[in-house]
Order: sequence, then structure tokens, then C-alpha cells
Amino acid sequence: MVAAAWSRQFAWAPQRPDLGPEGRTLSLGERQRVALDRALAAGRPVVVLDEPTSHLDRTNRDAVIARIVATARTGVTVVVATHEPEPIAVADTTVTVTAMEVAR
Repeated sequence: MVAAAWSRQFAWAPQRPDLGPEGRTLSLGERQRVALDRALAAGRPVVVLDEPTSHLDRTNRDAVIARIVATARTGVTVVVATHEPEPIAVADTTVTVTAMEVAR
């Protein structure tokens, strides 16, 4: 019960979304835009996006970044995992995650 209540606080769009049968005729970029639209419109207080602009052309990339910024300005916490400079440039806060060498 607690896990279900907790998970209702989050919306998520993966880097390579699986939209089931409806997504089979869409390109990866189109599937990604559908998943992003769903996550950003979900009305959840936290949205997590994994590489949201990685499969998009310049025009769609700019539109997605503008939508992410607009969503964040409504008070939604938007967490973006990305390697791309454009989404990083508009972030309020960035956290750099690096790999750590593990001794064997």
C-alpha cells in the first residue's frame, strides 16, 4: 500500500520507451515524444526523464527542452538524466555522476 502511494507521486519516461502494440509503427524518436508527453502531462509532483532528447532532431529537441522548463516552472520537480549539453544548460541544479574504479 505504501509503495503504491509512493509510486503515484512519480511519472517516468525511459530512454527507449516500450509503448506496446501502439508503438510498433512509430520511430524511436516518436515513441520517446509520446512517452515524454505522457510523463509531463501526468500531473505528478516528480517527473523523471532518462535521456529525453537523445533521439530527437534539433526542432523536437528544442521543443522538449522548452516543455521540461515550462513543467518545472509550475512547481513540478523534474529530474533529467542526460549526457547532452542542452538540457544541462537549462537546469537549475546539476549533479555530475562519475564512475568509480572498483578494486578486484
